[in-house]
Amino acid sequence: MKKLIVGLIAILILGMIIGLCGCPTIDGRPPEYSVENPCAIPDGSSGAIVAYQVNNGNEASTYVQRLDASGEALWGKKGVELGSGYGGFGGGQGDFAALTEDGQGNVIVVYPQKDTLWARKLDMEGNASWPADGVRISVDEISTPVYFKAIGDGFGGVITAWAAGENILNLQRMDANGVEVWSTAVETAGLDKFDIAGDDGGNVFIIWKDNPSYSAGNIFAQKVDAEGQVFWPIGSLLLTNMDNLGYIGGRFNSQIIADDEGGALAVWVHAVLIENGRSIVGHDLYAQHISSKGEILWGDKGVFVARMALDPRIIGDAPANTIIFWGGLQDVYAQRLDAAGNIVWPDAGINVAQAGERSNVIYYYTATDGTGGFVITWNHADGDNRFLYAQRVDANSNKLWGDNGIRVSSVSPYWGGYTTPARISQDGSGGFFVTWAAGEHIKDKTSSYIQKISGDGELLWGEEGIRLDS
Repeated sequence: MKKLIVGLIAILILGMIIGLCGCPTIDGRPPEYSVENPCAIPDGSSGAIVAYQVNNGNEASTYVQRLDASGEALWGKKGVELGSGYGGFGGGQGDFAALTEDGQGNVIVVYPQKDTLWARKLDMEGNASWPADGVRISVDEISTPVYFKAIGDGFGGVITAWAAGENILNLQRMDANGVEVWSTAVETAGLDKFDIAGDDGGNVFIIWKDNPSYSAGNIFAQKVDAEGQVFWPIGSLLLTNMDNLGYIGGRFNSQIIADDEGGALAVWVHAVLIENGRSIVGHDLYAQHISSKGEILWGDKGVFVARMALDPRIIGDAPANTIIFWGGLQDVYAQRLDAAGNIVWPDAGINVAQAGERSNVIYYYTATDGTGGFVITWNHADGDNRFLYAQRVDANSNKLWGDNGIRVSSVSPYWGGYTTPARISQDGSGGFFVTWAAGEHIKDKTSSYIQKISGDGELLWGEEGIRLDS
C-alpha cells in the first residue's frame, strides 16, 4: 500500500509538471498558457475594436474590447467576454475570432465556442444587438481546433467559411439582423488550408489546396455569389497542378483578393522539379487574374513572380495596383503588378523585411496603407534580443520609416513553434494598429498587446504598447 501511495504521488507530480510545461496537447490545440495574436479594426473615432485571448490553462477565453484614440479601455477592464474555444492555430491562416464592421457603427465578431461557431453584433457601447449569448452559425459540431474565416457581406451582415472534414468547405451568410440568408457547401478533394475574400456585391472568392498533410496538391478557386450559388464551373477552377512532386513543406499558403469588377486575383506557390545534378523540389510564385465569369486572364499558368518563394500574400486595389509578398528564410520581398499582370518594380522585387541575427524563419503580415502603398510587420532578432518591427512603403517602392523600419515595441513577440504573424490594420485616421502576442517561450504565459502608429511611424501608445489582458 505504501508503494502504491508513493507511485500515485509520483504520477500526480509528473502530471503537474506536464501541465505546467506548456507543451502542446495531443489533439493539436495550442500549448498551455499561449494565446494567438489578437486582431483589431478601427472604431470610426480613431480608436480600435480588438479581439484577444486570455489562456489560463488548456482553454482560451476570447474577449472584445474597445479602446479610444488615446488607448483607454471603454468596455470595462477586459471588455466583453465571448466564451472559450479554439480557433484555427495554423500559421496565421485560421482565426480564433474574426472582426468586421457592419457599416452602421456596429461590429460583428465570429468566434468558436468549444466545437461550434457563433456570431455576435455589438454596438459602440459594447451592447449586444443580436441575442446576448450570440447566434449559432454551425449547426453540426465541428472538429477542434476550429479552422474558419469570416468577412463582411457588404450589406451589414457576415459570411463565414469553415472546414467540415477534408472534403467539404461550408459557407454561410447572416444578414444585418443575425438571420441566416443562405448556407452553401463547396465540395473539395482533401481540403487543406484555404483563404476567402469578398467584394461590395456580396460575392465570396475562395482558394484552397486539395491535399492535406503539407504534401503536393492542386490549387483551386471558386466564387459563391450573393445568393449563395456556386458561380464558377462545377468542380472549381484549377489554377495549378502539383501532382507527384512529393513533400513541399508547410509554408506554401495561397491567398485571394477581390478585384473591382466581380473577379479576383490569386497568388500561390507552385512546387517544381529542378534538375541541377540531382532532382530537388523548388517553389515558384505565381499570380493569376480571374474574371467575374471565371475566365483565366493572365495565361494558362499565371504570371511568374519569383523563384524559391515561401508564404505568399497579396493585397492592393486590384487589378490596377496589386502588391505580392513572399518570404525566404530570413527576408521578405515585395513586387507590384499592374492591371495586365506586368511586373512594375525590379524583377527580383524589393527587400522589405529582414529577420536579423540568429533567426532562420521570418513571420510577417501586411496591409494596405490607403494611398497605394503598404505597411508590413515582422519578427526581427538583434542577437539574443527579439523584437517586432514595422515598415511603410509607398506606391513607388520608397521606404518611409527608415531603411530598416521601426521597432513596434520593447516587448518581445511570442516566438516559438506555434508562432503566427503579428496583425496590422488601418486606424481610419491615416495611422495603423499592430496587435501581437508576447512571451519568451511556450513555457511562459503569453499576453496580448496592441500598438498605435502614426502615418509617419511614430509610436502613439507608449514604448511597449498597451497590454490587453492586464
